[in-house]
Amino acid sequence: MNWIEIIKATFGPLIGAAIALAAIWIKESLDRKRSIQDWFEKSYIEEGVDRLISWVLLMEFMLMDIQNFGSSKTPLTSDDVQMVPTESIIKLQTIFQTEIFTNLFPALYVSVKSLTEEDGDPDEINGIINVAHVLHDGLFELRAELLKLKIHRKGEVYDISGRPEIKSALAETESKVETARNHLVEIENDLSQQQSHSKKVGRLRRSTTKRHRDS
Repeated sequence: MNWIEIIKATFGPLIGAAIALAAIWIKESLDRKRSIQDWFEKSYIEEGVDRLISWVLLMEFMLMDIQNFGSSKTPLTSDDVQMVPTESIIKLQTIFQTEIFTNLFPALYVSVKSLTEEDGDPDEINGIINVAHVLHDGLFELRAELLKLKIHRKGEVYDISGRPEIKSALAETESKVETARNHLVEIENDLSQQQSHSKKVGRLRRSTTKRHRDS
């Protein structure tokens, strides 16, 4: 037996075992990463942003129905207005580190609910529809960015808001929502000056972040 055969006989099984262990480790590592990625997409996209997009679109459709028929003629009632998916808002607040969703979604809910009970000014309703539209459009953009992310550790979700692409999409969404809301406030202010009572206005006036509330 020459030395090559001796080496094969001695180290061959060890090398084979090492390769097998490496393959198992790689597979387990890939499975673990895939599991974490699946958890992230289910928790924060499917059960987070997707649910909120669906809810905002529903509110927008209800507002359009109210706009077309008026609260006195629409078949909708306040009981038809679905509650805000609070858990989904918390998930978005966790990864985006912003209060804009925490404040705006409940205010939108109250606005739609009140408009099923009393007539609103057409301009005001249109302004609220615009806020809802801008909000769901921004959520779609944020969703697209979230789908690009690869999460390897669960703790990484707390760092998502610091990623440049997320910061850019979030800043753009906040800017568009603020612009739409400011336009609505102008409409509400005009209506307040025209009416002796302000019961029908100011529906979204408190639907802002601290920065908005201080402005």
